[in-house]
Amino acid sequence: MRRAGWVVTGLSLGIVLLLGCQTPTGRSEAGPRTVEIVMTEFRFTPAEVQVRPGETVRFVLVNKGTVAHEFMIGTPEVQEEHEREMAAGTAERHVAEEHPGSKGMVVVEPGQTATLEYTAPEQPTTLLYGCHLPGHWVAGMRGVLRVGA
Repeated sequence: MRRAGWVVTGLSLGIVLLLGCQTPTGRSEAGPRTVEIVMTEFRFTPAEVQVRPGETVRFVLVNKGTVAHEFMIGTPEVQEEHEREMAAGTAERHVAEEHPGSKGMVVVEPGQTATLEYTAPEQPTTLLYGCHLPGHWVAGMRGVLRVGA
């Protein structure tokens, strides 16, 4: 009987410690959730990511392709605007601040890995992530970022 009491006490303590390491949203205090995205010619894997409103996510972008790839998060309108600029040759590799609807951008060279920390909008929405280096967007190098409950 005494041994069973210790087991129950030990299990209870373990549960309390595990729960104590999370924030009210279920996030670990160690940092944001990590989502790995693999970049190749001409796709992102996974092609769709779900996040909670207001959630901060650390994207780990692994370029397994043979050419550089861009990862840009933004509204469909911002993605189309950036694509027009890139296709027209009027834009270099932009920084995200140049596109008000964009929440982040990074270019990853072949064989390299980069990270991008991103906080989703507070309201449910559908955003896109894409690569706008010449020919990549047209070839279908894009994905969907669903912000929802």
